[in-house]
Amino acid sequence: MNKVSYQVSSAKLSGHLIITYFNGHLKRIESELKEPLTEQQWYWISSVITPEHKDFRIAALEKLNLKVKVLMAKTSEPSEMIPTNEKISQFCAAFEKKFSIKYKATKTDGGKFKALPLGRDEFEALLNLYMQSDEWYLKPKSIANFIGKINELRLLFKAPAAASKFPIPYDREYDQRLTQDKRNEYYAALRAAGYVYRNNPGRLGKWLKKE
Repeated sequence: MNKVSYQVSSAKLSGHLIITYFNGHLKRIESELKEPLTEQQWYWISSVITPEHKDFRIAALEKLNLKVKVLMAKTSEPSEMIPTNEKISQFCAAFEKKFSIKYKATKTDGGKFKALPLGRDEFEALLNLYMQSDEWYLKPKSIANFIGKINELRLLFKAPAAASKFPIPYDREYDQRLTQDKRNEYYAALRAAGYVYRNNPGRLGKWLKKE
């Protein structure tokens, strides 16, 4: 079973929509809005929601000033692994869409992707998350960085569903009791909840909510 869900929200909307793809196809659109969409709002949103997951483009929704967050996924079975050349092709296409310049993949990039077994849905969801993220450790955007930070991406990917396990906003005393693995999960959950870490020279840094 391959299932991916996205939360779509906007400063102009009270609540959010949840778009779910199952086995690569649009399964459902759920409304958690306090007020119904106007005809014009539905027209613009529905015009960029695609019936096939492979065509789903977060950038198109973001152009409508909508925020998109990956909520959950169940990854593909080994028999549905995405071929190396397709991984490279999708990465290059996503990079060009994001930055309006072509990405020059190398033979080394191909070897790195070949050594990274990923199901189609997981790869596409992580790539979408990677391209939209502005976390400092996910910059600059490159195949090497994407592959090198795959575990961190998986933590970010799971964080929205796991956020309820952690105290938010940030709790320093709780943080100090965690193992490093749990701390990484906690920080991923904070980032997914919209917090960023700000250094404070000479003093302890702070986790602050993004404006």
